[in-house]
Parts: sequence; C-alpha cells; structure tokens
Amino acid sequence: TADDKVIEGLLTLALKWLISMAISAIILFFTNGLKSNVLGYIVTICLCFNVMNAVYLGINYAADKLGAKNFDISEYAIDTFYDSVSVMNDRYVVSSIVGSVIYGGVFLFLSVWFFNKKDVK
Repeated sequence: TADDKVIEGLLTLALKWLISMAISAIILFFTNGLKSNVLGYIVTICLCFNVMNAVYLGINYAADKLGAKNFDISEYAIDTFYDSVSVMNDRYVVSSIVGSVIYGGVFLFLSVWFFNKKDVK
C-alpha cells in the first residue's frame, strides 16, 4: 500500500543518513585528524564517485590468489552500503547499520585522538 511505501522510504532515508554520517566521520578523520585537506578531498572524491571499486577489485584479486575464494571486500565497505541499501533488501540493512556504527565510531575516535595529540602539547 501507499502507507507502507512511505514508511519504507523514510526508513531507507534514515539508514542512508546513518551511512552518510559514517562517511562524514571518515572524511573528518582525513581532514582534521591528519590535518590534510588535500587527502580529505581525495578520499571524499574516491568514496563518493565509486573510484574505490577499482581498489576493491585489486583487493579481491589478491585475496583470491591467497586462497580466500568468493571473498568480496565491497560487502564490508561503507561506500557500497550507501548504493545498495534499501529497507526492502533485508540482507544489507543489518550490515549497513553495524558497519555505519563501527566505521563512524572508529573514525570519530581516531579523529578526536589525533586532533588532541597534535593540538595539546
């Protein structure tokens, strides 16, 4: 029904917002934590324009050569969560929530830690 579609759309929007916050934490880490605006811009472009897919392909190839069959790093990458997540696709909902919380928490912690380490003397 139409009401179900609206609720589904709002939940998908909330999930994509959570993923966006995790991506923002990654960008914050590279720009403020490491104090490198250029590196932050490069990471932002790579994450937002799916440039990382070429990197993931190389990692998957290396993992295949090392013996990890059917390994796909993009299933754990935050930028692929944003493209593939929908509330209708139950497979990626839980991994997107868990991945967003982990990526966001780790990179936010690292940003604060690096910032305090470099700023306080």
